[in-house]
Amino acid sequence: MNYLELIFKLLDSLAWPIVVAIGIFIVRKELRSLLRSLSKLKYKEFEADFALKAEKLATEATKILHQNNPVKLPPPRARSAEEILNELIAISPKTAVIESFDYVDQAIRQAGIRLGIAKDEFYGVRNMVNEMENRNIIPEQVESLFFEMRRTRDELSHSMEIEIAKKDAEKFIDTARLLASFFSKL
Repeated sequence: MNYLELIFKLLDSLAWPIVVAIGIFIVRKELRSLLRSLSKLKYKEFEADFALKAEKLATEATKILHQNNPVKLPPPRARSAEEILNELIAISPKTAVIESFDYVDQAIRQAGIRLGIAKDEFYGVRNMVNEMENRNIIPEQVESLFFEMRRTRDELSHSMEIEIAKKDAEKFIDTARLLASFFSKL
């Protein structure tokens, strides 16, 4: 047997596994969703019934927890947006800055609807701000401030390297509050 025959035999024996691997790669997304929806899996002697296990665990947990903890606990106290932001500043100033800008977006959406610029809250915030400036509802400086703050928020969102100090986050958040308050009064 020469090298050429050896290579052909090797390729012949590897052809079907390669075709299967390519096929699995092509339908990998569909396979993932199919596997997530499985509740029972059986292969030769191995069998796993996930639905049965989940039901059994839920029954056991309910029985055990009701025996050992018969008193119903009240639901957790609702926290204000301010409390949440203050907790976030302590944990992650960057996340607090990103979250604080949502208040600005919400205030702009509500103002856009009130002013008849948008029919619903799904109209783009940038478009609303541009239209407010075009209609002389807001000064150009407010539009510039909005876009600069938005750019800053986006840079923080998309960069793993940028970290900010707590005091800088607090300044940004205070400015976001002012901007949100401005749009809320329109």
